[in-house]
Amino acid sequence: MSAVPLMKLHNSSRASGETRDSDQMSDEEDDPLESVLARMKYRPQHRSQDFYSMMILTGVLCLIVGFLTSYIVFISTGRSKKMYLNDNQDADPHVATYLLTNINPANVDNFLSDLRNSNTGNISSNEYQARLLLKHFTELGFDSVSLKPSTVLLSYYDRNRPNRVSIMDRSKYVESFYNNESAYFSTPEGLNVSCFIEGAVVYINFGQDSDYEYLKKLEINVKDLIVLARLGRVSPVNLVDNALRRGANGVILFADPQQYPHVETRTNPFLWPSHLGLLQILHGSNTTKMNTGGKEASRTYCVPVQVIKPHDAQEILRKMSSSNQSHKSWLGDLQATTYPMGPGFSTQSYRLRMEINTVNVEKKFFNVIAAIRGNKEPDRYVLLGSDREPLVSQSSYPLEGTATMMEFARVLATLRTANNWRPRRTLVFCSWGVAQTGGQFHGVPLNSEWSSLLDSRTVAYFNIDASDQGNSSFIAHGTPVLSKLMYDASSLVPYTSSKASLYDVWLQETVNTTVRKYPIMGAVTSEDDLQTFLHNQGIPSLHFQFAHNEVLSRVNSLEGGLKNHKAAVQLWGMLTWKLADSLILPFDTRQYAVFLVQSVAAIQAKYEKVLSNHMLPIGLLHDTVKNFSEVAETFHKKLAHVDKTNTLEMRIMNDQLLQLERAFLHHSPTRRTRHIVLAPGASISNDASLGFGALQDQLGEISTSPIAMDLRASISDHILSLIHCVKSAISVLDEPLAPITSSDF
Repeated sequence: MSAVPLMKLHNSSRASGETRDSDQMSDEEDDPLESVLARMKYRPQHRSQDFYSMMILTGVLCLIVGFLTSYIVFISTGRSKKMYLNDNQDADPHVATYLLTNINPANVDNFLSDLRNSNTGNISSNEYQARLLLKHFTELGFDSVSLKPSTVLLSYYDRNRPNRVSIMDRSKYVESFYNNESAYFSTPEGLNVSCFIEGAVVYINFGQDSDYEYLKKLEINVKDLIVLARLGRVSPVNLVDNALRRGANGVILFADPQQYPHVETRTNPFLWPSHLGLLQILHGSNTTKMNTGGKEASRTYCVPVQVIKPHDAQEILRKMSSSNQSHKSWLGDLQATTYPMGPGFSTQSYRLRMEINTVNVEKKFFNVIAAIRGNKEPDRYVLLGSDREPLVSQSSYPLEGTATMMEFARVLATLRTANNWRPRRTLVFCSWGVAQTGGQFHGVPLNSEWSSLLDSRTVAYFNIDASDQGNSSFIAHGTPVLSKLMYDASSLVPYTSSKASLYDVWLQETVNTTVRKYPIMGAVTSEDDLQTFLHNQGIPSLHFQFAHNEVLSRVNSLEGGLKNHKAAVQLWGMLTWKLADSLILPFDTRQYAVFLVQSVAAIQAKYEKVLSNHMLPIGLLHDTVKNFSEVAETFHKKLAHVDKTNTLEMRIMNDQLLQLERAFLHHSPTRRTRHIVLAPGASISNDASLGFGALQDQLGEISTSPIAMDLRASISDHILSLIHCVKSAISVLDEPLAPITSSDF
């Protein structure tokens, strides 16, 4: 790793933008005016001087003095501007020094106190926070500041009218099972919606595409049936969505102890209000209002989905028809049942009834977008984001990220006004009003309005939520192309009195240094704005925070309190400085190559028998990834020797770096995310530190699948899609004519 040494940066010369009056120059011996006057000092001559010669000499001296005085004033009031007069000047280290030394952690606490003010008058706390931010960015002199409201649909299970699933014998209740998800949330005021579904039940395993293919072979159609599915291989939203699209009348979900051995002590629901809200948008009716006697009435229905306890699922399965016995791969760890598929019950008069009651609530949130225009590449955007209000709890921890953002904005504004500084590329601060959306909404104002610009012009997205959670350790998640940038930036942030950097502490507590050289940077698995920017648009993304860890408690006791707020702002500063001001984008293509090689190697080792038995073309993927590694290394060497006086050549290479992440996007009708390499798989047994999540899903399934041959064809097609995307990435980094003239693409 080639991170800039911390002490070297601290010992660097005075910040380039430091303001000095011409009569207060600290380096008098370097004053060009004094040296010129000294050299031109008048010395007596043996002859008397001609009057006109004297006048000419005086005039020349006046011109020189005037020119040099103007020059000195220019330097003293705007020395930092010097680097921006030339397109070929790289990021100024004096700017980094300024960002590191002018952060006041006390400001973060003050901003946090303002944001948490409960006395908001007749407006919501979310709108109050947004207006506070609007004022903050405006007073700082940002070039563009706007407030953008967005509406979120949430659907809550109604505690006052409990949901229940019942086994009915004609009109009699045989047995009833109540919802256990409503206990997680209180019921707000909103629109009450209900639905009553009755019909035969069929067990569909995990509700994967392959499960439906197996049902098709058995001539079982889920249309007009209620499906019973276990969780763990398909995300709950996708599972319900797929079943309803196939014509199912209702969906009942349960967590099998095989996948969730500690489900009884689980503290989070499987379906969040935002999940149910999304399903309401997709499959519930729109609210239709009609005037009846001067009053408004609403006709609508909710989505028929219910999560039940494992024991309740067991009781339903025990009574189901055994005319179709489940394949051994469909068996879980529920006791006293053979997991019969049905459809229907062994007692023919039995039916299953679902009574669902929910409350739909439209919540309005306010997003604030503020930008500092770049002065050399204003059409390239660096996005800095933070969420404010969680949908599903009253926790205030995201506000710490917002307070951190406010302090960082203050320091940047001071740097700009006091030192005449501007970033090379445009900085866009994004304060999202809503957090923890569970995949429904992802800070969409930028996305929906300017998606085409974001697709082609956004350099990266940095996100921070909680900058301090007590005695805490540093955690980072991001795309591999940003890993070296994260290492370099964190090495510049002082973290302890012993001069250890944030990078040093991060390395110490996350890896065994005898085994690994670098800290562990996790994969991006978030379902919020990171998913939208990275997984759906291919924008390199990074998230960091401090979370509780016992290792750092000892450091905390020694240091008398970690300055996590300060470290968070400093890290934002170093990341932004490097990304916004560097001539060449600080992306490392070799790190992506390492990630791909390690992922393929790990998958080959873990699924060696499966890959061999089914003769899957993993070798072709391995060879393609190896080719990518070679091209990435060649590109890196070329990048190191690029002519920085050639603006066009630098722009071309930066565009290549910009398009690398986009090359891994691939549309799939069965997946909600497009990033075929980094998007996590749905199975809870997957290794999230590796890429190719969907491939891991399929390989984990094929060894026990009753339709292994059909699944083999699907996996082969998926591997070919991966190969195509890796080849696309090769073409991005390769010589411009190589993809056109190559017959291998």
